[in-house]
Amino acid sequence: MISWGQNSNTTDEIKSQTEGKIRFEISVATELWLELGRYVATERDERSVAT
Repeated sequence: MISWGQNSNTTDEIKSQTEGKIRFEISVATELWLELGRYVATERDERSVAT
C-alpha cells in the first residue's frame, strides 16, 4: 500500500529492510571468511605434518 503525507512510514520500512539485509550479508560474509580461515589453517597443518 502506498500512502502519502505526514503519516507515511514507507521510508522507515525501507530503512529497516535495508538494515536487515546488510546485517544478513555481513553475517554471511563473516561466516565465509571464518570458514576460509579454518580451511587455510587446516591445509597448512597437513603440509607441515607431511614434510
